[in-house]
Amino acid sequence: MGGLHLPFLLFTIILLAPLHSKGQVWDFFCATCHNGSEAPTKEELLEKYSTKEKFLQAIENSKNPYMVRLKPQKELIGKALKELFGDQ
Repeated sequence: MGGLHLPFLLFTIILLAPLHSKGQVWDFFCATCHNGSEAPTKEELLEKYSTKEKFLQAIENSKNPYMVRLKPQKELIGKALKELFGDQ
């Protein structure tokens, strides 16, 4: 992964994070990397992690440096999971 990813990630957090209050966390935050070339797509992840609990466990166990930086963002992760799984 190139050196431009961290600045782009920070740009995304600072400028687009307010959109998470409108229920658009995945599309405007997660999909930045989860596009099928940088990281698995939403569809691939949902096929692999079929429940909210399995998905959250995968996030918590991830050693990917970008995911490690996002782990403290519990509210953001929670909103993304709610978009993906509803109130399941």
